[in-house]
Amino acid sequence: QSSKNGLAAFVKFAQLIPALSYEKVIPDYIVNSNEEVLIGLLDGLFSTAGNVNLTSKNGYQIRLGSTSLELLQQTRRILLYFGIHASIHESAASPIIQGRKINAKRKYVLMFYGQSIKRFIERIKLSHPDKQIKIEYLKQWGSLHGNLWRTKIKSIEPAGEADVYDLFEPVSDSWITDGY
Repeated sequence: QSSKNGLAAFVKFAQLIPALSYEKVIPDYIVNSNEEVLIGLLDGLFSTAGNVNLTSKNGYQIRLGSTSLELLQQTRRILLYFGIHASIHESAASPIIQGRKINAKRKYVLMFYGQSIKRFIERIKLSHPDKQIKIEYLKQWGSLHGNLWRTKIKSIEPAGEADVYDLFEPVSDSWITDGY
């Protein structure tokens, strides 16, 4: 079998749904899988489409760009499982090529810095050699403090009584709900 047929068989077996770039999502069975699979997924995403930015005027950043907002939202939730807090921003306006503005799909960027980079380094090893070298540089020389925790509790006030439920997920023994 050719490698192309092998890849097609893998995509079919893995239940990956072919889609245009802006329609891409992570299948639920992967999102809800175990830590080892999620680490592999993050390695794959950041090794192929990520950027370890050592030159930003705002400090070191790890970034992942996509035209699929849903893919980045799913990735953000997975990062939260590892205590890595990221934010998603809409990228700059449509590009101008040869003097003409191109009407392209919106592009989004997921990014994190500071303590979140430190946590990423502790848990995720990138298989892309050049990006892993940058990660090793950050590990040794980067000033990795500060984070994206932007929510603060202003006050706690009684609101009455309500039923409370405990949750348990038997397969991965984890529960991710936007960082809470």
